[in-house]
Amino acid sequence: MTNSQLKTLLRRSPLEAHRALLAEYGSYVYAIVYNKLRSCGTAEDIEECVSDVFADLFLAIDKGEITNVKAFLGTIAKRTAIDRFRSLAGRAKR
Repeated sequence: MTNSQLKTLLRRSPLEAHRALLAEYGSYVYAIVYNKLRSCGTAEDIEECVSDVFADLFLAIDKGEITNVKAFLGTIAKRTAIDRFRSLAGRAKR
């Protein structure tokens, strides 16, 4: 999905745009998060992190901060998963 297609879809129907983003990039984000959290996180932790990534995406879309959706998602997924990994690993040490 290109940025222009996303903007057009958002103008027409934000709900459909969100569904299309989840359908197109859901497995991509899940793979990134899974690879970071598989050693310390549960399935629920992974799903929650994926949800957080898409929440960040939707907030950024509303603000108009996105220039490349896939690159943005990859970066946010990686950073969010690393933060969650640190949180989970810190909890496990205590």
